[in-house]
Amino acid sequence: VLFRSLGAHKVGVTRIDVSRMAIHQKYGWETYKTVTFELGASAHKVEQQVLKWLRDDLKLPPYLSHHEMPQAGWTETVSAEEIELLTIWEKVQLLLRDFGD
Repeated sequence: VLFRSLGAHKVGVTRIDVSRMAIHQKYGWETYKTVTFELGASAHKVEQQVLKWLRDDLKLPPYLSHHEMPQAGWTETVSAEEIELLTIWEKVQLLLRDFGD
């Protein structure tokens, strides 16, 4: 799931039957795009690869703090001024092609 709010973007993984998306929406986050996986481990792997790319390759640190995100997930945020959601989504799509889930 890719979210946007508070001048930030967020990458996240959740099960379909869990209300994490609703919780984030309650705090003003908007869902941008989602991908459905058969296995949670596969979703987690893609999420970690995206975060590694953001942190290690692009050198983009977490943008929000735990104080700004009491519902958790701040470590998966990045500044919206530093990167566009479309760019993150294109990386997800590239990883999915390589991943084949």
